Amino acid sequence: MLTLEEKGLPYEGKLLEFFKGQHKSDEVIKWNPRGQLPTLVINDTYAINESFATCEYFEKLYGQQGTKLTPDDPVQLAKMLQRMHEIKNLDKKAEDVIHYKFYKHGVVDGQIDPEKAKKLVEVFFEEFARWEIHASEADYIAGSSLTLADLIVFPHIAILVRFGIDLQKHAPHLLNYYNRMVKRPSVEKTWPPHWKTSPSNTGVFEY
Repeated sequence: MLTLEEKGLPYEGKLLEFFKGQHKSDEVIKWNPRGQLPTLVINDTYAINESFATCEYFEKLYGQQGTKLTPDDPVQLAKMLQRMHEIKNLDKKAEDVIHYKFYKHGVVDGQIDPEKAKKLVEVFFEEFARWEIHASEADYIAGSSLTLADLIVFPHIAILVRFGIDLQKHAPHLLNYYNRMVKRPSVEKTWPPHWKTSPSNTGVFEY
């Protein structure tokens, strides 16, 4: 949706609730057998089901429309592609923490093991520190202007904030980046409605 907004393309969005299992509905499974989101249906004819693929699809088709999201400079292009794909490292380590400490997947007798939780958080912050360095290098995550990398990376940072990570304490450069991104009209328009009305979950990334 961020890419669609930045490119100025018309679309019809539909918000689904994971906790209600709506992502596993027949309507979604029809287009995405894995039952994952986002699922983008084009003219009720075909679908694209991966975030990276969706962003690249629209940039290839509408590269000259709206915001230019792919740099011409080969060095900046390389950096953009690198950031787009290395976010998977942060995502995996964040998921490990969230699944164990918040959802309590893998806990024994309902009790979180403090040592295991601490180790998961430490591993997460080792990776998180790399992103703080990235954010310190320029206004955006892959250079001086917005690129596809930002549309991929920012939602991951926003989810971390949603789960209570203290950017001011742990990553002041990422805080500046986060504050810069949330002011973009594309982000304001696509911000999850319940994030505006319900509190964030706190303490997941602290030990």
